[in-house]
Amino acid sequence: MRFSVVIVTYNRRELLLGCLAVVTALDYPDYEVVVADDGSTDGSVEAARARFPRVRYVPHPVNTGEAAARNRALRAATGEVIAFTDDDCVPPVDWLRRHARHYTEPRIGAVGGPVVCHAPTFYERFDAVQCAPRFDTLQVIERIQAYEHLCTANMSMRREVAERVGPFDEQFLIGCDSDYIRRVSRAGYCFVRDPELRVEHLKVHQFTGFLRMRFSRGLGSVLTDVKEGTLRPRRFIPLLHVGRTWRNWTHFAARYGGEPGTFLRFWSLAVLTRIIDVAGRLYYYWTAGRRYHRLAAPPQGWQG
Repeated sequence: MRFSVVIVTYNRRELLLGCLAVVTALDYPDYEVVVADDGSTDGSVEAARARFPRVRYVPHPVNTGEAAARNRALRAATGEVIAFTDDDCVPPVDWLRRHARHYTEPRIGAVGGPVVCHAPTFYERFDAVQCAPRFDTLQVIERIQAYEHLCTANMSMRREVAERVGPFDEQFLIGCDSDYIRRVSRAGYCFVRDPELRVEHLKVHQFTGFLRMRFSRGLGSVLTDVKEGTLRPRRFIPLLHVGRTWRNWTHFAARYGGEPGTFLRFWSLAVLTRIIDVAGRLYYYWTAGRRYHRLAAPPQGWQG
């Protein structure tokens, strides 16, 4: 089974070089690496070509967003399975072998696992516990129930899935993962969530960067809801789901300790994050979501 490893990059030269140093040395007999440069101006492609000439590069003159960049890489890829990671991620040496072992059944269309930080800040830990229940055990998901998405920092899919489902929706400048995995599921494929299939994430957030990241997530969630016809007023009410937040706190306390100061810090951030999440949804609904159906044609069939 031949893999194509796809990496999207934009103006992160040193991170890209570090990622390629690892990805070009994976313990797997048959794979290629495809880098989609999304309009970088920091010499990323030139530096990478000089050090890793066997990598395939798909440059683009302007920045068009991660979905469009992934589509360009997909068109250039030749593998039977496409494995995605990001330029700020470091997969383990047996990463492709771990992905490959799940493709023994033809009904499995996609595989993914958690993205973890080697030295997480409080904010990464806070964010991570929200996803923790998704990766408690090895799971084969037969049908989408909610936002049971895989993350393109650590995800693979059969090439036939891309040919059947079509490209990533390029109206999603960020957050196209949830939309795509829903389309994979609706096409009749199952997907696997493997807690042992880990990728290390090098980028860590401090307070302001964390809030910007949470705000920007609103684009993916709003466009998915608009596209699915599932947008509800409760998506714009910040302090719902207190029970879910309590479960997140119990996960956090079990992992990192539940001292009174930590409790206060966690719940203060939880309230602020809910407000920021809703602000992001409102902003992106007003600027992008309302225009989605008018501006976006449905994803077309795959063109290899």
